[in-house]
Amino acid sequence: MQSLKTKAIVVISESASLAAWCNLVLGADFPIIWIQGADEFSFNLSPVAAVSDFGPDRFGEVYGFCQKMKIRCFCVSSDKFFPTGEHRRFPKAKFIKMDSTFLLKVSVSYEYQLSARHDDSFSPAEYFRRLKCAAESDENVLLLGKTGVGKTHDAKIIHQNSKRREGPFVSFTMAESNPNSIEGDLFGVAKNTFTGVSAKDGVLKLAQGGTLFFDEITEIPLDMQAKLLTVISERKFRPKGSDTEEYFSGRFIFATNADIDQMVLENRFREDLYNRINVLRLNVPDLNERADDIARFAMMYASEKHKSLTKAVLRKLETHRWTGNIRQLRNIVVRACTFARNNIVDLEDLNFD
Repeated sequence: MQSLKTKAIVVISESASLAAWCNLVLGADFPIIWIQGADEFSFNLSPVAAVSDFGPDRFGEVYGFCQKMKIRCFCVSSDKFFPTGEHRRFPKAKFIKMDSTFLLKVSVSYEYQLSARHDDSFSPAEYFRRLKCAAESDENVLLLGKTGVGKTHDAKIIHQNSKRREGPFVSFTMAESNPNSIEGDLFGVAKNTFTGVSAKDGVLKLAQGGTLFFDEITEIPLDMQAKLLTVISERKFRPKGSDTEEYFSGRFIFATNADIDQMVLENRFREDLYNRINVLRLNVPDLNERADDIARFAMMYASEKHKSLTKAVLRKLETHRWTGNIRQLRNIVVRACTFARNNIVDLEDLNFD
């Protein structure tokens, strides 16, 4: 049974000629392993992509293998051996002609680079260093992390330490926007005296000179992804119902708790938009991994309620095992402040239930 010690392209074919062809096309930058069937592969290791020349009768096993491993599946085929109608049985596979060497190299290169992006978690100290670098830069930022880890908080930290700190910080959550009004929410609406439509500023207008934070970016509808791509690439937008383009002078920060890489593989998120937003990519660590922040967060939440916390409370919060991340921390501190017997919250006021 074959096993894979380094990231490589898996070629699944009865003949070694396909592997030789892939070696010739892809070159030494992409290690290749050849197996004659998907069942020969060691499933305790992860390939980057699979290339096969099987016809419809056997391609199903390759397709199933790729779905299980969550990787892109390429079929090098001809109409003679793989009739066009059969393609629809494998909607997530990419079909490439034997003479399309450039397409294969570009496609596999993308998948190889994409796989490397999964290895982007850092120690807390390195994360904060990179957070500071992101603040000093003006490039697009993509924050990844589970719900409640503090993506919005860290987006604000980037803004507050950037050259745009004097400008507005505007947060826009895709999932909270009505599909029928999302275009107006983003780009604004021009006044129309004939129809009685009132003017409305979109978040792009509101964030001029500052930072526009797109939370849950993966929730944006596919038809709006193309329009947002234009805004990001050309820095221009046009309010709904207007003939005049406006220049966007702010910066973009994006966030999601979804597996955006997998969404790209499944064609649920545009690759070109992904490549525009995925410039400075940061995995936001869990609260348990950023103990130095717990006291600061807790005191901030307490001050919002005009209360103070004792050192004993702070120590208790720092040693607690957090399962709900920052939102759980805030709820516990707010609850303690609300029911506290005086303006200084002590251990007896804490309730983790």
